[in-house]
Amino acid sequence: MLFHATTPDFQWLRHESHLDVTDKYMVVSTRWRDKPVYFHNVYAPVHNTDRESFFASLPRTFPPVAHHIIFGDFNVTMDREIDLLVPTSNHHRGRLECMDWLQALGVVDAWRIHHPFERVYSSPKGKNRLDYIFLDVPLMESTYHDANYSRSTGIAEHLFHTVTLQPTHVPCGHGYWKLPKELLVIPEVATTILSEARSLLCQIQRSSNTGVVWEGWKKSTRQFLKSYHIYHMQSRKEALASSERAWRNAVLQAEQGRISIDALTTARVQYETSVAAWKSFENVRNFDFHAPKMK
Repeated sequence: MLFHATTPDFQWLRHESHLDVTDKYMVVSTRWRDKPVYFHNVYAPVHNTDRESFFASLPRTFPPVAHHIIFGDFNVTMDREIDLLVPTSNHHRGRLECMDWLQALGVVDAWRIHHPFERVYSSPKGKNRLDYIFLDVPLMESTYHDANYSRSTGIAEHLFHTVTLQPTHVPCGHGYWKLPKELLVIPEVATTILSEARSLLCQIQRSSNTGVVWEGWKKSTRQFLKSYHIYHMQSRKEALASSERAWRNAVLQAEQGRISIDALTTARVQYETSVAAWKSFENVRNFDFHAPKMK
């Protein structure tokens, strides 16, 4: 595991050697502001018979507020439908134990959430996606920027997988904010604006300085819309992540024989519906952003 000197809080990096599994698992920790951060490097056993016990033995006891970044060659496909080229792949054993461990740490497959239907096979023979980077949900929601798989001259066999993180918030009091059109079709927003407009009309009729009243109304309404926009974006991201977790939990239960195929199919449809809604939302948002530049 290599860290560049520009890594946040590089000076506080610490090898948690007591968690090591020789040649298979390593954890390095640091702190970002007030939260502990754990980097987990995984190289799961190649042999099918060893993977179940390996994943079952990995640590799960960490501070509840900790961030987790888990990456490596898992030697198992997470999704039996789209993470492998042929169904006869032998990279199935250990999936149940692996997903159970990932769920315990509250992490999700960041690339898959943002590329829900894309097929990429990172294995040496190009038949499976075995290389993953998992992030805890709060970290993904607040810092995810991009993710991809690519060829690298420094890696001979597997594809090179990267996830780019960066702060996504807009500093308060600076920068230009434009009203997203989709907010206006939300009943709660439309009702609030109409109610405030009626109140404004009454205030203007009674005021001797209508200009001050008007400017004050514009400022408070703009602040409401900006705050609601942040809440709206966060809610959509949380709904998508929750749907992804529910789908993976359904897969676990199906493999344990606790739910039927119909229930699994229903969970899959719900997940794909959430993904489609997110993609539609992103397309509209991107169009609204770029449309003025194309005029």
